[in-house]
Amino acid sequence: MKQNRLATIFGASKVFLPVIHVSSRINPQEQVDLAFRTGAHGVWLICHEHGDNTRQLLETYRKVRGNTLRWIGLNFLGESDPVSIIQEELVQEDYPGGLWIDRGIEEKGPSFNDTELRRFYQRYQSLCPKGILFRGVAFKGQQTTFPSGVPAAVQAAKTGMDVITTSGPGTGHAPDVAKIAEIHNVANGTPVAIASGMTPENVDLFLPHIDAVLVSTGVSKPNTDEFDPEKLTAFARAIGLEP
Repeated sequence: MKQNRLATIFGASKVFLPVIHVSSRINPQEQVDLAFRTGAHGVWLICHEHGDNTRQLLETYRKVRGNTLRWIGLNFLGESDPVSIIQEELVQEDYPGGLWIDRGIEEKGPSFNDTELRRFYQRYQSLCPKGILFRGVAFKGQQTTFPSGVPAAVQAAKTGMDVITTSGPGTGHAPDVAKIAEIHNVANGTPVAIASGMTPENVDLFLPHIDAVLVSTGVSKPNTDEFDPEKLTAFARAIGLEP
């Protein structure tokens, strides 16, 4: 069985990772500080498109990284080669603690793209040996159903990522508990994370089947990218943390 890097890095059975959407509408440092004060194990910084938004993400990450040694991961949404971006734009001591890629396992014709995923994973680990890779399986906006079935997709995916990352049908929508239970059972020790629809009120339904929660909408003020301190605190307590 592959080493559980999630447990090794965070030393926790349930890992709480709020997601910060980098934009001009928020103060990222304030959001990072708030997340850590209310019990988060780490934070994700994410941009929505490539080009200027990627540059803004990198600039924000450099500033925030300079103010904390806590765990920060990056999602270069829209970029096809985030490993090259990390290598070219950041110095080694500032490489992010993790990389999250929505696109993951796919089944085209008679086969899965598991060989491609393994090659990427090896490349990422070569560059960032202390990093952890979260990657999509039955993820919103990607392939969510498979001719061979979800269990076959999970089996194919496991060797190409550290954390199987799945979601509901869209932002703010929780997945079916049965889907998560199925993924968890087939994963057989490979960590599973949910990245949509989790709230302080519903996360307890999923806790037996997951290892990490990536959450934004469920801990934010309505119609904004700003965290709600009360929701963050409530979420941390809902998964057994004490801020």
